Amino acid sequence: MTAYVADARSWRSPRLQRADEAVSAWAAETLSGIGSGAEALCVATLDSGAWESVHFWKTGLASGLAFANPRPFPWTLANSPTGRIAQSLSVRGPTFTIVGRADALTAALDHALLELASGRARRVLVAALDGITLEETRLAAVLLVDVKGTENLAIVATDSRPPWSAIVVHDTASETLAAVINRLEAAEFVAVGNDRDGWFEFRPDR
Repeated sequence: MTAYVADARSWRSPRLQRADEAVSAWAAETLSGIGSGAEALCVATLDSGAWESVHFWKTGLASGLAFANPRPFPWTLANSPTGRIAQSLSVRGPTFTIVGRADALTAALDHALLELASGRARRVLVAALDGITLEETRLAAVLLVDVKGTENLAIVATDSRPPWSAIVVHDTASETLAAVINRLEAAEFVAVGNDRDGWFEFRPDR
């Protein structure tokens, strides 16, 4: 399957936002410029729900679960930020949440290309959302489409292991995808993935 990067952007959060509800609201607002019209959403994340989970269970252990505040509980679920983003962007098709480090990006790209190949979606937003530190959240996203346009940033295709000089990998999916975007903006060939899960090549199309 070959797809095209119609748009690609990356951001860092402007302020302290640890709660997943705040992060997902900010992410949805930030993604509105790139994700408008997306028919499917794939989110790769490192710690989705982790902070709220710790807070919820810590409170429950201290006061007893019968007295635990139920409001944070939905945000302990890994797919809650994805649902919030999908709702804000009016994504009506499939949504996927993949939890992991850099390898989560490979799985998200794989799901996105499968959605395009199946015809279930013609525009898929792949987003990587991670809390890098307590003070910083990083977000990177690419909008993949199945039809070549006039101003596509890159062509995306699966392949065997690419040259080492083309491979980028960082600790998290968002850092890896941000590095991909930086190299594409410099019109450089870039690849992500691994031998276990496969490889994805991004070839500049400008």
